[in-house]
Amino acid sequence: MGVRQESQQWGDEHGIVVDDYNIERAEIIKGPASLMYGSDALAGVMSLFPVKPYNTQGILVGRYTTEYQNNNGLIGNGMRLVYGKDHWSFALRGSYRIAKNYHNAADGWGVQYEFRTTNISFSTNITALVVLAL
Repeated sequence: MGVRQESQQWGDEHGIVVDDYNIERAEIIKGPASLMYGSDALAGVMSLFPVKPYNTQGILVGRYTTEYQNNNGLIGNGMRLVYGKDHWSFALRGSYRIAKNYHNAADGWGVQYEFRTTNISFSTNITALVVLAL
């Protein structure tokens, strides 16, 4: 979180290099507020926030996502496990996507569009309880 993403190539076939399956929320910042991010952000800023660890009251919570796209044979899988108890919480996230070159009647074979991405991340959170005696 808080890492500037500058690997974007401009074109409809180039996506943003993030873990698609583990985004909790997204914010779009346009107009004068985008100037807080520097001169490269004049057109706006897109902030993507991953799932944070949260307290699950001692229950392991999981989520599994899968997708298939027939135009390029894309197969994608994403997994998330979250556990929290007392003041500690943990999140383990992972994903895998693979796609091949595509073929259509108008263009024939599109080459060099195949890709493979993998991601695994782990995060933890501790919530401190502060008691003030007056």
